[in-house]
Amino acid sequence: MDLDRQAFQRCGAQLVLQAASPEDLQTITALTDSSALDGPGRRLSAPPAGLVRELVKPGGLADIASHLEGEPLRPVRLLVFDKSAQSNWAVGWHQDRVLPLETKCILPGFDRWTTKAEIPHVEPPEWLSRRMVTIRLHLDDCGPENAPLKVIDGSHALGRLSDDRVKTARAAGKQTVFCARSGDALA
Repeated sequence: MDLDRQAFQRCGAQLVLQAASPEDLQTITALTDSSALDGPGRRLSAPPAGLVRELVKPGGLADIASHLEGEPLRPVRLLVFDKSAQSNWAVGWHQDRVLPLETKCILPGFDRWTTKAEIPHVEPPEWLSRRMVTIRLHLDDCGPENAPLKVIDGSHALGRLSDDRVKTARAAGKQTVFCARSGDALA
């Protein structure tokens, strides 16, 4: 596994090849069971203990995120999506910057509250957002035709972006399209 913290910090994204072994993928796939999805995706508010163990085990996804950020991190949100020709949707340009919380509580800098799958979510202050790492683990291949993630290089360092600032950043910056193979992770 080739992790380049400096490149990650500069670009804001990095494809990690073979982040999960075939055995790990088999375990994770069984624990997330996409056949239980009501639609194209779900939020795991109470993920199976085995899934959490898999993510935080030595060399797992939490270690990848911690290495790239430069300090210990832990998972706070798990989403499962099953995009297919029968169940697909477009995702506009956005920044992953919300945190799920057990209850809503008002604190300075924590704003833009939403509720997703009956779970309160909040945007934390920028100092905390800058320390968050989102990891997209591919359970199957993702080519140019089935929703690869597109990143505006360096946009993570621009703070919270309004729709207008996203348009400006897209026009001014390099965009990278991340295709991936089963077992690869995009941080």
